[in-house]
Parts: sequence; C-alpha cells; structure tokens
Amino acid sequence: MKRTALLLALVLFLLPQFALAGGRIVLLSCYEQSGWDDLTEIGFIDEDGFAYHLYSSDRPEGFPSDALGQLSYLQEHLPEPSGRVGGRDMNSLLSLIGEADPSGITESPAGDDAGVHASWAFRYSSSGEPQAILLGKSGDTFARSPSLSNQSLYTWLHEFFPGITDYSYTEDFECPGFTPVPLTDFCHLGDLDPASPSCSIVMIQTGAQGGQTREENPGKAREFLSTAVILAKAGSLIPEADTEYVLTGKDGAEARLRFAGSLLIREDGTYQCIRSDSLSDPDEP
Repeated sequence: MKRTALLLALVLFLLPQFALAGGRIVLLSCYEQSGWDDLTEIGFIDEDGFAYHLYSSDRPEGFPSDALGQLSYLQEHLPEPSGRVGGRDMNSLLSLIGEADPSGITESPAGDDAGVHASWAFRYSSSGEPQAILLGKSGDTFARSPSLSNQSLYTWLHEFFPGITDYSYTEDFECPGFTPVPLTDFCHLGDLDPASPSCSIVMIQTGAQGGQTREENPGKAREFLSTAVILAKAGSLIPEADTEYVLTGKDGAEARLRFAGSLLIREDGTYQCIRSDSLSDPDEP
C-alpha cells in the first residue's frame, strides 16, 4: 500500500513535466510564397502554451488557404512541440485573445512578387466552434487592425517566430503590429512634460509588506518617464501597482501613472514600457 502511494505521488510530481501537448490552437503565423522558390513556413501556439514550427520547401499536400481550414489541418497533423510559452506570458496572451476584435480590418494591395504572411488568433465558443480573428497581414496584400490587442498579438508573434515573419528585406513586409509610441503621447500628458523642470514628480513605491516610500523629483524617474516608450499591450489583466508617479504642473494640473514592474497599468490592461534607448541597445537595463 505504501509502495502504491509512493508511486502515485511520484507520478503526480512528474505529471506537469510530461504534460501532453495537443491542446486547441489559439495563435497562428503563416508565410507562403509560390512561383519562385515555393515555400511554406508556419508557427503556432496551443492553449497550453506549446509552440510548434513547420517548414516546407513545397506546399504541404492538402494544406488549405483559409484560416479555419489551416487550423483544422494543423490540429490533425500536429508535429512535436518546438518549445513552450511560460505560464504567466500565456495567461497574458489568452487575455489579449479574449478581447481581440475581428472588425475594422483595412486591407489593401501591396507588392507584386512577394509571398503573403498572415497571423491569426482563434477563440472558441462554449460548444467548441472556433472563430478566426485576423491580427495582421503583409506581403502581396497588407491588412491592419485598429485593435491594440490585435496589433500587440501580431507584434508578439513577429518576435516569437522571427524566422517566419522576418521577410523585411522588402517594404512589402512591413509588420502591421503595434507601433512604439512615447509614453508622454500615449498617456496624453500634454503640458505635463516629465522632462520640464516646471513639472514636479513624486514617486510612491509600495513594498512587499504594503509599506510605502515617497521621493520627490527623483532624477532617474524623471529621465525614465521622459524617455519611455510603449512597445505593445501586455494583457487585459490588472495587477497590483508597485510604483506610482504623480506629475503636477505649475498650473496645478495632475496626472498619475501606475506601474507593476515595467508594465504601465491602465483601465483596459497593461502595456510594456521601456526606455527609448533600449530599442537600439537591448542590453541596456
């Protein structure tokens, strides 16, 4: 009896490490070209965070051209996973997929001789029916969504599967994802310019035990806020803030910026925020 219990405990301990892949696909990025050097390259993520990568110098036999057809094909011809997205990141991605918007897509012709790269998100009804949501498309045709969630998911896929989406040797493959924007513009700070001496800044930090510290006009905070850029929407979940900046102008106007680590917290979710010089120097802290 003790031996059986010990074996059961060992199985339960190892189970997460050997969790079976093969959940429903929720994100798909696909590049196809034909006519010269036929090529199909596909990357996709399932709901459990397993990542898959397929490459073919010829179009896979029976591979459909529409998103739902591709979803069904890939679900039936599932390869071995090539990696896995961390649990916290996957929760953020699922929250973005939950609020992705299929409407408002603008589409226009682009290059003549390039292939087509398209990225999709998939949501499922209570009965399991999938809904395909276009995140962005580039190449022979160009499509962009006005939804920040769609743009951010496209940007994430562009970075997670660079071998699939990085066909940027021509302008036809401009990534229609989230365009980095200065924090001051994104938050509509207007005259509350953190770089201006007339704007006072109070930094309030909350410790793990709930205690708070206040610092007035900290130089590093002023430098960060005046040079920060928003890279993409991180998720729709709202975490607890650990840092708050209170900006006050000479006319008494006030703005409050709340952060959880490097994430800017807004009413609709969180946004990735870094110093602008980190865009050109990824090793900059």
